[in-house]
Parts: sequence; structure tokens; C-alpha cells
Amino acid sequence: MKHREVEATREFVARFERGAEWRAEIETLAVAEAIDAGVFSAYGTVSDAEVLCTDQANERHERVVFDEPLTVTSCIGTISWIEREDAPVDGRHEGEATEDEEGEDGAEPPRTGRREREIRAYATFARPSGQALAGRLQGATVLTGECYVRAFDGSFERVTQESGLDTLDL
Repeated sequence: MKHREVEATREFVARFERGAEWRAEIETLAVAEAIDAGVFSAYGTVSDAEVLCTDQANERHERVVFDEPLTVTSCIGTISWIEREDAPVDGRHEGEATEDEEGEDGAEPPRTGRREREIRAYATFARPSGQALAGRLQGATVLTGECYVRAFDGSFERVTQESGLDTLDL
């Protein structure tokens, strides 16, 4: 196990705006307060949710969409930075050639990557029946939400492991 000592520098409590995107609300706080390393916990209600579930055998994620009101019983995660080679640019992914940009041989232009803030969130939801649903949160529309964020000195960076999945670089 790799680890490092961190020093908590600030703490925040926030209330999400109705109709906002759940992860974007956390990112808005992180940007406004210049949080480069942090952890958070949140709860509330959403009108829909999209999660990724890990297919461990194939080391990839499967997308699952819940188009229904849900209670967020727990949402935890980290605020960090990640270098993305395929960050979206103008409705396409960086390095993805348009018809105008493709060479005669159809080769893609080189990928340059971009460093961006990463809100990594895992959530557990409850249906009115009490059935639990969970996964790595990709998006959700806020009905109500409250969040606690603890910021640390320095920054967290995510790096790609041999498996192709990214983790905190400790």
C-alpha cells in the first residue's frame, strides 16, 4: 500500500442548487476555493443518475442510467488533477481528427493531453422501495443536496496504472 501524510487546511459545507449537475456543484466549489486536493461526502435527492460499474474481468466500466427519482444515501470521493489525452474539445475528443484535419493516410494528429480537475465520486442511491443502487457517479440532476468538503495542502494527481485504470499518485 502506498500512502502519504496530508494536512487539512480548510473545510466547507455547501448546499447544491436544484436542477444543477451533482458533480459540477462540487467542482464549482473546488474551482472557487482553489482546492487542488480534497475529499468530500454528500447526500440528498436526484431526479436521475448515471453511474459506471466496473467490469473487473475486462478492466473497463459499463454505463448504467437510472431515469427516476432517487435518494442519495451516500456520495464520497476525491478532488484531484488528471492528465487527459482524450479531453473533449469542440464536441470531439482531443486527438480525434475531423475530416478536414485527417491526412491522406487518415492518420490522427498527435494527442497533446490536458490537465484538468477530477471530481471522482462514488454514490449509493435508494429507490422508494428501499432497493440500493450504486456505482461511480458520472452525472445526476440535483433535487436537493448538501456536501462537506475537506481541503488539503498541496495537490492530488491521478496517474494511469498498468491496468489502464487511474488512481491517486501517492
